[in-house]
This record gives sequence, structure tokens and C-alpha cells, in this order.
Amino acid sequence: MAISLNNPYCAQRIERSPDVLPIGLRIVWIVVTLACPLAADMAVAKTLAEDEKASVMESLPAFSGPHEGLPLGVPSGYDWSSRPVMKQGNRPGLNKAMTGWGHAFWAQNSGLSGPDLQLRNLRVYLCSGSPGHWGLVQSTEIFGRQFDADFKQNISHQALRMQSSNGDLTVAFSRGSAFHFWPKGERHVLPNEPLCGVVVTVQAREVSAPGTEEASAGHYLIGLGADYWRDRTTAWNGKDSNPGIAVGRLRYVSNQWRWYILNTATTDDTIRLLKNGFTDLTQRQ
Repeated sequence: MAISLNNPYCAQRIERSPDVLPIGLRIVWIVVTLACPLAADMAVAKTLAEDEKASVMESLPAFSGPHEGLPLGVPSGYDWSSRPVMKQGNRPGLNKAMTGWGHAFWAQNSGLSGPDLQLRNLRVYLCSGSPGHWGLVQSTEIFGRQFDADFKQNISHQALRMQSSNGDLTVAFSRGSAFHFWPKGERHVLPNEPLCGVVVTVQAREVSAPGTEEASAGHYLIGLGADYWRDRTTAWNGKDSNPGIAVGRLRYVSNQWRWYILNTATTDDTIRLLKNGFTDLTQRQ
């Protein structure tokens, strides 16, 4: 029986073998420890939060229909300016790593001033193998920068205001710009098996800026996306360093917490995530 060393549920580590074992049994022990999944790891399947589950299911079909609103400052010629777009999808090609991300824009016809934007629970789930199995591959502190809304030249600046507290990121960014955010930390190295889906989730809401009245809704639009990268450390070159996986639907932000979703999986693989859960792989990278 062949055992895949690239199975994400494998421990993929060698621990010191007991000195009492004969040399032959030590070799067997090392091979088994390296190649076989730990029973305890296999037993610990986690599930999405109930409201997160509902939002993931409601996101299907993920790439039909337009954005809820149009983003201020994004050229109408961009293929994702008015609707979600699948790019390379679940086909990484020669790329060896990936990351999820999000972007927030001022909505067209919004006022000249707006409340703060608050984000939390940015998570990236990856489906691989056949039948597909899901892993949580990114779930860290959120980091981001203010960009021109057209993202030309990849020029970024520090946001007008950005504060992190207990996992919540509160930001203010200039009208007509974009706040681009991503998981703080390294990109995820892809497994050596076919991919069957990427799901990115985040929660967001509008909150009153210090010294202002209670926040109204509808100033901002948020969407999620994901990119492949050549490897974990490749720098952005504006060409082929990070081909897109997909750009998700932009939805309005309200003054209540709401989940935002990107999903490139089929309905069957999505149901498998919601029903069977996922394994947390973030501590093994």
C-alpha cells in the first residue's frame, strides 16, 4: 500500500525512536512515524461557525450575478469591476504557494465622509485530493495597506487609521482609495495533489469613528480573493509572480457583523466542508 507523504493530515516528522528497540524495528518505527497520519490528528475535525456555514452556502452559485454595488475609483474596464471573476480557479499550474486576501472600497454615490471599517476572522480553507478533504490553511492576524483603487503600480500607503485589538482590525481609509488586506504571516505551501476548492471568509461591519454619531450603513463594499504564488518567498513583479485564483463578489457593509465569502469549490465539495468539517493545518507550517 502506497502512503502519500504529502497528505496534509500526515504528521511528516521523525521523533527520536526508543533506545530499547532493535535497529530493524527502529527503522520501521521511523518510517511509520514519518508516513502515517497520527490517529489523534485524524480524529480532530473542526467545523465552521453556524452563521459562517450559512453564509458559505448562501454564496452559491459564487460567480453568477453582479456586485451589490460599484466600487469608487475602479476603472470600468477591469474584468472584476462590476462582477466576480474566476481566474485560474483550482488549477495552480507550476505555482507552489497561495494566499487569501480581501479588499474594501468606497461605494459609488456614498457620502464624502464615512465611519470606520472593522474586520475580524479572516480565514482561508483549501480543498485537495479526491474525494476532497478540507484544511484551514490561513487564520492569523489581519494586516493591510491603503492602495489606489485602480491598484496601478502597486503603490500603497499606511491607512489613515488602523488599530488591532483582540483580533478585530479597525481602519479608516481615504475616500476613493482601497484598503487591501491579507493574513499576516507566510503564504501557504500547496499540497502535491489536485485542488478542489478555495474558500476565504471574513467578518466586517461599519462602526462609529471616535467622536461621531452612530454609523449608518452602505458606505463601503468588501470582496475577497486569492492568489497563487510561485513559492512562499517570491516577490511581486507585476507580471507572473502571483496569478489570481479568483476575485469574489463585492457586497455592502452594514453596521452589523456580516460574513463575506469567496468560494471556488463545487456545490458537492462545499457541502463536504459544511458537513464533515476541516482539519486545522495552520500549526503545521
